[in-house]
Amino acid sequence: MFLQKLCRSTSTPCSKRFRSMTPTPLPPIILDPAFRLRDNSGTVRIEVAQPHHTKDVAEFTRIHFARREPMLHFWGVDPETMIESSLGEIIEYSLETPFSILAYFDKKLVGVALTSLYEMRDRKDELELKMPMDFGSDIHRLKMYYENYEVAAVLALLNYFNEVAPNFLPVAGGYVGQGHLSVVDSQFEGNGIYSKLVVAAAKQMAKHKISHYFGINTSVDSLHAALMLGFEEAYSFPFSAALIHGKPMFPGGVMVDGGKKISILIGDNERIAGLKQQRQNQRQRI
Repeated sequence: MFLQKLCRSTSTPCSKRFRSMTPTPLPPIILDPAFRLRDNSGTVRIEVAQPHHTKDVAEFTRIHFARREPMLHFWGVDPETMIESSLGEIIEYSLETPFSILAYFDKKLVGVALTSLYEMRDRKDELELKMPMDFGSDIHRLKMYYENYEVAAVLALLNYFNEVAPNFLPVAGGYVGQGHLSVVDSQFEGNGIYSKLVVAAAKQMAKHKISHYFGINTSVDSLHAALMLGFEEAYSFPFSAALIHGKPMFPGGVMVDGGKKISILIGDNERIAGLKQQRQNQRQRI
C-alpha cells in the first residue's frame, strides 16, 4: 500500500533534514519478541517504530520499496530522488505516531509498515469521481514544486486518491489510520511478516480508539494480501484511464507486476486485529 501526501513547504529536502537529526533512542516497545518464521529459519522481533529509527527506515525503504513499487518502476523514478522529494517526510511524521511497525531479524531490519493519522476532510462531489481523469495540469503544478517530472506524475495520481478517500470511509469526522506502505525484505517474503506488520498496526490503532485504516494500493500481491486480512476494496481506478493532456499516462495500462488498477483499501481495525472475533468467541463461551 502506498499513499502519498505533498511534502510540506521547506527549503531543506526532507531526507537531508532528517538525516541531520539524531533523535535520542527511547526504550523499545516490543509487540512480539519472537514471531516464528514459516520456513523455520528463526524468529523476528516485532516492535513499534520510533523517531530514532528514521535513518534505518529511510534506507530500508529506498532499497526494498522505492525500487519495487509498480508506478515508481513504470516511470523510472530514482529511489534516492523519491526519498529526497517526498518519502522522507512521510517516514518522518509516520514515526511520530505509535502506529508504524518494524520487524527485526536479530539486528537486521526486514520489514516496515508505515502508518500515520489522516484527518477526515469534506467529501468530494460525485462528479469529481468520474473517469477518466486527466492529470496534466496537476503534473505541471507539481513539477514546479518538485523539479522532477517523473515524481510529479506519480504524486499527481496518488494525491487524487488522497483527496477522494473520505468519500469511501464510513466515518465522517475525526481521524483514521493512513497506511503509506508495507514492505518486507524479499529474502524474508512468504514468512507471514507482511501480515504480522499490518495486523500489529491495526491493533495499535484499535488500542488508541482509531476505528478505521486505509491505504492506496498499487501492487497485485499487496492487494491480495490485504483482502485476505479483511480489507475491502472500496474504489478502484484502471491505470489505462489516467491521462496526461488527453494521452495515456500509463501506455498499455499494465504495471511490471501485472497490475491494472490502483485501489483504495479500507479496513475496520478491530476486525483486522481479530478483536471482534475474540469478543464473539468470548460471548459464545459464556
